[in-house]
Order: sequence, then structure tokens, then C-alpha cells
Amino acid sequence: ILYFSIPYDKGWKVMVDGKETKKFIANYGMTGILLPTGKHKIELNYQLPYRNVLLIINLLGIIGFLFIWLRQSKS
Repeated sequence: ILYFSIPYDKGWKVMVDGKETKKFIANYGMTGILLPTGKHKIELNYQLPYRNVLLIINLLGIIGFLFIWLRQSKS
């Protein structure tokens, strides 16, 4: 078992030797993976779990702001 002292979160992707590896909750909320013996290349990548939804909400907010601003500037 390889233990990371980072909190377990769905946004983390753990790659071992170029292949995504299943992670689990270890030691009351931290991240762990099962790792065979030997040398390995380990990569940790984090991506916000709801990134696309957040981008759409932000874009709709900007469009709404511009619509209201342009409408008020015409009057």
C-alpha cells in the first residue's frame, strides 16, 4: 500500500506506469493505492470534479451581465 498524505477526493487521478490506478480511502480520509513491489513512475493529477458545469454557469453569468448592461446603456 502506498499512502499519500493528501485528502481523498474524487478529483484526484493516480497513474502508475501510465495506467490509471484505483485509489481508496486510507487512514481516516487520506488517499492510498495498492502498489506492487519494484520501481514505478507515479503521477498525481487533480481536476475539479464539476469543472464543466462551473464553466457553463460562469459563462451564463457573464452573458446575463452583458445583456443587462447593454440594455441599461441603451435607455
